[in-house]
Amino acid sequence: MIQLLEITHEQWLYRNVQVYDNVAGIVATERKEKLQEVIEMQILQGGEGLAEEDEYLLDIRLDDLETTSGETQEYWLLAIQAARDAHMLRSQQAANSDGIA
Repeated sequence: MIQLLEITHEQWLYRNVQVYDNVAGIVATERKEKLQEVIEMQILQGGEGLAEEDEYLLDIRLDDLETTSGETQEYWLLAIQAARDAHMLRSQQAANSDGIA
C-alpha cells in the first residue's frame, strides 16, 4: 500500500513539473508562444507609433524564450506598449490643442 502511494505521489509530482514548470511546462510554453507572437508584431511595427526617444526599445536583443521564463520579454513588451500608448496620447493632445487654438 505504501509503495502504491509513493508511486502515485511521484507521478503527481512529475505531472506538476511537466504542466506547471515556468520554463518548460505546458502552461509556460503556451504563454511563451503567445508572447512571441505579440513580440513579433511589435517588432514588425518598427518605429511607427514610437517617439524618437523611445526607439531605443527596438534595439534590444531578447533572450531565447525556450530557455527562459519569459519575464524579461514581458517587461520589454510592457515598456514598448506603454511607449506607443504615450506617443499616441501626446499626438492626440497636440491635435486637440491645435484644433482649439
